[in-house]
Amino acid sequence: MTKPSKGAAAFLVFFGLMFLVPGLLSLFTFLASSHNPGAIGTIDSVVIALLISAIGAGFLFAALLGYGHLKKQAAVEEANPSSPWLWRTDWANRRSESQRKNGEITAWVVCLFCNLMIVPIAVKVMPELTRRNDPRVFLVLGFCLIGAILFVAALRASLSHRRRRFEQRSRPRRLQPIRLREFHASTADAHGAEVS
Repeated sequence: MTKPSKGAAAFLVFFGLMFLVPGLLSLFTFLASSHNPGAIGTIDSVVIALLISAIGAGFLFAALLGYGHLKKQAAVEEANPSSPWLWRTDWANRRSESQRKNGEITAWVVCLFCNLMIVPIAVKVMPELTRRNDPRVFLVLGFCLIGAILFVAALRASLSHRRRRFEQRSRPRRLQPIRLREFHASTADAHGAEVS
């Protein structure tokens, strides 16, 4: 039986606040103390502060959403203790949904976080390297290619998840009588009885 843990949710909320509060404070500080709003240093600082705040907000969202989901799941299991097929919503609705949904969500989260880190670094570093004709620009392009590959993988995971679902009809079609070919074999068994 599923039991939601308040301690685990409180730990995730506290851990998320450790990222969210400093991220928002640093964002406010960088924006308030900036005399030149278009400066590259200010843009970098804002991007880093937003990234830290997004990590904290993600932990908070996961803690609250996960605790609510576990609480709802525990109520469903308690209401139907002898019918485990009713514990899952897709099985209760006579469907079988793909279990790849978690893989799809994970692929998109990894893609977004990776691209949130790679793209600002590439935007800052590539102009300098191209001005100096530095061959390290290909290394930066390789890192950008990782972000593109992750995007394609997340897109494929989404498309494969949408295609895979099995639905059972509520009323099966009337079955046609099965006609078996008659097979007669006249043999005598060990006692001399004829089997046909």
